[in-house]
Amino acid sequence: MQHPPTLALFLPTVVLASVSNEPRLGFFLKSASIPSNLSIPSSAARVLEGTAHFRVIPGFFPQGMGFHFDGLATVLKLEFFDGSMELSLKKFESEAGMSYEKCNFFGTGTGPTSARTNICFQNPGVNILPIQSQLWLTTDTNAWGRINPASLDAIPAKVKTINQILNAHPACDHVSKECFVQHPCTAQPMGSSVCFSELKTSPNGIDLEIDTFASGRMNASAILQHSHSPCVTPNYVVSKLDRFELRNPFNQNSGLLRFVSQGMSNSWFIASRPGSNHHASRVTYSKEAFVNNHFMNCFENDQGKVVVDLIATTDLYLDTYFLHSLKKPAPWTQIFAPPLRCIVDPFEGDVECEELLPQDPNLYLDYPTFNPLWKMRPDSEFVYAIAAEGSSQWFDRIIKIDSKTQRIVDDYQAEGTYFTEPSFIPGSKAKYEEDDGYLLSISFSKITNSSFVTILHASSFEILEELPLPGLIPFHAHGVSCIHELGMCV
Repeated sequence: MQHPPTLALFLPTVVLASVSNEPRLGFFLKSASIPSNLSIPSSAARVLEGTAHFRVIPGFFPQGMGFHFDGLATVLKLEFFDGSMELSLKKFESEAGMSYEKCNFFGTGTGPTSARTNICFQNPGVNILPIQSQLWLTTDTNAWGRINPASLDAIPAKVKTINQILNAHPACDHVSKECFVQHPCTAQPMGSSVCFSELKTSPNGIDLEIDTFASGRMNASAILQHSHSPCVTPNYVVSKLDRFELRNPFNQNSGLLRFVSQGMSNSWFIASRPGSNHHASRVTYSKEAFVNNHFMNCFENDQGKVVVDLIATTDLYLDTYFLHSLKKPAPWTQIFAPPLRCIVDPFEGDVECEELLPQDPNLYLDYPTFNPLWKMRPDSEFVYAIAAEGSSQWFDRIIKIDSKTQRIVDDYQAEGTYFTEPSFIPGSKAKYEEDDGYLLSISFSKITNSSFVTILHASSFEILEELPLPGLIPFHAHGVSCIHELGMCV
């Protein structure tokens, strides 16, 4: 998560004490320790034949880096064919990735690392997405990166825009191939105007550019950044407008988060998609103020309103990933609010929210996924996520949510095991049976201090296969699967 220059560059850096101390779990702030190319026999390859699964991870941690998601962006590829899982791992070839010691790195929680004038901002390690038939690594600025999906080599490409801030999670329609991003209308993060744009391939066929189609204005200026996860329906694009707020810089943090924290905001932006017969473009407000970490599946109900299920966090969430926090027990109640179901009225502008899982108030969850072939469908029923209870050191279970009954209907746990996002890979009948598919998570064993690939049946939550890896994959966020049978990446 890289950010544009701020006053941080003109103030002395706080050097983190005790950087050699260990985080509470061994997949935080530890570099990937598996071979860059590896072949592992896999029985799951029989049903996943032709699937290439990609993850972007904070793969490498130079000395002194004390914020987990500043780890240097690295792409992990798992390809299933001919009875094997072929693993490839490659650091993204940015200036920071290739010559970290020669530049002044300034990230979310790291730096400035030196007085050098060549500042390294590009480190797109938040999300990996298929956009306009290209594979892009994203972050919450415009410093994205593009890779060759076959070789994982970086492709010299950029998002051509004056706007410093973009969403790391563009809202994409897999059928129409449209992807939408929310950003400040001005070049700088500070302001009251907010825009939606469509991402389009530049005429050169290499870069991306943005085509703005809607704008709105908030009732006050803000540092519009980290509005993390907009969503799309057949007629609308919706975003929770999150922000950074100034904080007292005399704290244990480094990087941008020494000077700002996330803000508890109640601002929303909804606009009609290009070509829609509906005409809406408004900033609106909910009663509840929170930080949106991730939207789930969004859809339009029979009243034409947009239903948004989401993961709500607090203004302290990002501080969780500093070493000084990772050495302590997980502060669940301080960083997570209850997950919410919010209904956004595009006509009247009302936003009404309620708890998504009222029967499970003491369960904390994040990194939700669903069958991508059921995206935007009001009859969609299932969402998957990783979750934890208050005594857990980190996310130690995978859960299945029935979004109609708003209840957890299945979960998977294994002793001493912690999970990453459970990516949904559609099965052969997934267009017609919503939970026909597989959940793939890169898991970590506290017992062996190593990683493995967990693959579950999404319908029954039975194990399809566990594939031990000869080393460590750090905790990370998101993945995408390119499926030969579907002819698409989702």
